[in-house]
Amino acid sequence: MRLFLPRKIAVRLADKLPVLLDTQHVSPTLKTRRSACAERSRSDLIFKVFLEGGGFFHVVVEHKSKRDARVLKQSYDYYTSLLNRICEEVVQALDGDPAIVNLLVYNGLEFWNPKVTLKGKTAEQAKQELDELTLEDFAPGFRSLFIDLKAYEIADLPDDPELRSGLAVMVYDSVEVVEQIADGLVDGSDHQTSVLTYIGQYWDTDLSLVEKTLDDIGLRKGGQKMGEIARKLLVHLSWVSCWVLAHSPKALLPDGPDALLGISS
Repeated sequence: MRLFLPRKIAVRLADKLPVLLDTQHVSPTLKTRRSACAERSRSDLIFKVFLEGGGFFHVVVEHKSKRDARVLKQSYDYYTSLLNRICEEVVQALDGDPAIVNLLVYNGLEFWNPKVTLKGKTAEQAKQELDELTLEDFAPGFRSLFIDLKAYEIADLPDDPELRSGLAVMVYDSVEVVEQIADGLVDGSDHQTSVLTYIGQYWDTDLSLVEKTLDDIGLRKGGQKMGEIARKLLVHLSWVSCWVLAHSPKALLPDGPDALLGISS
């Protein structure tokens, strides 16, 4: 294993021998497809490889005796199938590394320079960086961007009134921002109902002050019925939610509060 792995990974290997895993780590669909090809069923191996000081990662060994234009797609299918099954084990082990190193072993007579990354990098191009590769380079390519809305001032939110009101109502639990939220509400619209319902259910503030503020806004804007709508809706929620939420928190809103605003979780 040390012979073929990048230098910075090889020096981290423990003396403990790798463990050959069975094909339970491969999805039934993929395993059935590959068993139809004798070469593939004999040649694909999965190893659990141990690191010095604790921890482990996985190595997939694929063998090819002739050029195959589909190899990148096949390897990626194998990779994702294996990843789905080892992630739980890695998380539970705490010291496991989600990296999966795919070794494509070729002994064909023809010259072959296959693509080895989804970005199209070929084997010859990849040789230039081989000595610098670490396990991080073989980790799953997924990441999340964490957006904490509380870190944004209301003035920083999008200019679109409806979108701004939808975001602001989830962040600011204060009468002081009701007017900015109301700018994005149109009387009788579904969005208005959603925002006011959200306030009634999830704001920890005096709803009578919210009603009064909306009444004042409606008068200034030419007699809009926003305050009247809010009053009926909020009063209704005040007694319905007290009982329903106490018995079944999801009864009023099965998909959670964000569903009110059309935001998928």
